[in-house]
Amino acid sequence: LRTGEEGVVKVLFPDITRVIAADLHVLRWILPLLGRFVGITNAGDLVVELGRLFAGECDLEAEAKVQEIFRAMFRDDPRVLIPRVHTSHSGPRLLTMDFVNGVSYDRFKEAASQAEKNQAGAAIFELAALSANRFGIFNADPHPGNYLFLDGRVCFIDFGFVKRWPASFIELWKQQSIAGMTNNLTDFEKATRALGFTAKRGRVNYKALMEQYQACAYRPWRRDGLFRFDAAFLGTMDNLVVYSDRVGRLRVPPEFVAVSRLFFGQYALLCDMEAEANWHRLIVPYLKSPIEPMDHLGPQPDWDQAGRKLYGLRRE
Repeated sequence: LRTGEEGVVKVLFPDITRVIAADLHVLRWILPLLGRFVGITNAGDLVVELGRLFAGECDLEAEAKVQEIFRAMFRDDPRVLIPRVHTSHSGPRLLTMDFVNGVSYDRFKEAASQAEKNQAGAAIFELAALSANRFGIFNADPHPGNYLFLDGRVCFIDFGFVKRWPASFIELWKQQSIAGMTNNLTDFEKATRALGFTAKRGRVNYKALMEQYQACAYRPWRRDGLFRFDAAFLGTMDNLVVYSDRVGRLRVPPEFVAVSRLFFGQYALLCDMEAEANWHRLIVPYLKSPIEPMDHLGPQPDWDQAGRKLYGLRRE
């Protein structure tokens, strides 16, 4: 830049919205089959939510704002680096940020010791745990290409696929998680119903649903002790997105599109690193801490309207 800083420019691809819309229209045609396969009755709602989230990825001006919010949140964390955005050189289709001379995930994985991988994995995990459970916002795109590694720190470089929730949703999600962690079926069922996991016909077996979550989503941090992500655990991860016949056919709240993407992507990354830590101690304090909504972010976009306008999709 003219002021001397070295920067990186992110540019929106031409016609990217049209390309995403075409992909979502194809997905809409296979929704009946998809819904039967994964045990979900409202797959159409979930595709509309995907459309809203993808629409957010196509607005680099909004991404720049979110990146600065995350940078402020983790400014004092020595394990995390988030590049500064140059707003004077950014807009809806262009984002300019500081250049970070880090190494890619593949190079890091090849050269790093297991202790260094454990430290990086803990930083990635805790960033999501803190931002989601304390502030009601997180980056739901834990793709290996979205990280750089340098000097014992993890650099996060993509904040397009971000989800924000009201405090009421976070409170219920915390209640559900704590109940599942402690094997409290009564509280788990109450919170899960309130979140919107219901059935159009028949009954939901909430005990089976809790056990399915305990086998995968809660398993790394359910106990106070070390847990190593590995290939064996990776084989259980279909439990995050495919509901068993014992559970019944569910209506899944659209908010859990981003939740599932975060869990699946993050756990897959940690399995690839074979990261080991006491994940219980990294997440449970945030599950039990008060929520601090970041109201200055402004109102959440109307994703129903966005989905209809951009992709011609409607909720069921």
